[in-house]
Amino acid sequence: MVGQQVGYRVSGYVRYSNGNGFGGVTVSLVGNGKNLSMTSQNDGYYFFEGITAGSYSVTASKSGWSFSNSPQTA
Repeated sequence: MVGQQVGYRVSGYVRYSNGNGFGGVTVSLVGNGKNLSMTSQNDGYYFFEGITAGSYSVTASKSGWSFSNSPQTA
């Protein structure tokens, strides 16, 4: 019998202060031996799949902008 490893999905939105989605932002997830990044979609959506349980830091960055970031626990 072969077991399957089940992972978590960490996802969210990057938004402007008015609530509109902010695309083209680099979103990074770091923790538990992972160091991943992706670019938010046009509506600001981002996701990371196959994440194991643990504590992670999710940050957003884009040249010329500042973001409020917070740690996430899966």
